[in-house]
Amino acid sequence: YREQLMANAQYQRNLDDALSWLEQYETTLSEVNDILQAAREEAVRGANGTHPETSLKAIAQKIEQLYEQLIAVGNTQFKGKYIFNGKATDIAPYGDTNFEHIVNDYNLIEFEVMPGIEFQVNVLGNRVFGETQEDIPDPTDPDFNDFNSDNAFDILLYLKKALEVGNNDAIQKAISLLDKRIDAVLTQWTDVGARMNRL
Repeated sequence: YREQLMANAQYQRNLDDALSWLEQYETTLSEVNDILQAAREEAVRGANGTHPETSLKAIAQKIEQLYEQLIAVGNTQFKGKYIFNGKATDIAPYGDTNFEHIVNDYNLIEFEVMPGIEFQVNVLGNRVFGETQEDIPDPTDPDFNDFNSDNAFDILLYLKKALEVGNNDAIQKAISLLDKRIDAVLTQWTDVGARMNRL
């Protein structure tokens, strides 16, 4: 009987810990969504075709600030652990040097919440921010407007370059890519809410 009580107490602790993790993800995904939505609003503002070159460059600077903010959110820690790098929680998934992607661990973190039942508590970075970053083409490249990354950091860098040179077609392309990435973030956010309800 005492063993059963101890086991139940451990499951309760695991449930509480799992809920704490998911609450952190819910907050962080809200921040990611806010950043991407703000970038989209700036892109739409820049795409209306009435801004002088100086205004477009000012918008590009705002996008750069949102980019750096997104890097910081991508490196969010909870209880001293990076939350978007699978089980490699001791390594920042998004680096400080040129903001290059360093590690992308796809392992799930699971807690046993009932006998034999493992419950996933983490959200993988590639599901939120997209796959590994690519090189952004130069705006003078003939294929610049064909850029098609699903990586949030790539999209913001691409949008920044498009604004700097006033390439309206590329700005529109960035808006389309942002829409897809925002949808992916909302899917993960919804999934976190469903897991919280289950817990």
